[in-house]
Amino acid sequence: MPQMSPMWWEFQFILFILLMILTTIMIYFIYFNSANYKSNNMKKKEQINWKW
Repeated sequence: MPQMSPMWWEFQFILFILLMILTTIMIYFIYFNSANYKSNNMKKKEQINWKW
């Protein structure tokens, strides 16, 4: 079993933090877009019905 250096753990930790930040940003954007969609729901529905 190869011994892992402290640098590897540091890198892994930074990678984990970046992943967490990315996921939180994605969740925030999805929530914001869903809220926006709910507020403009009728307009978008009318546009979709008219187009199709």
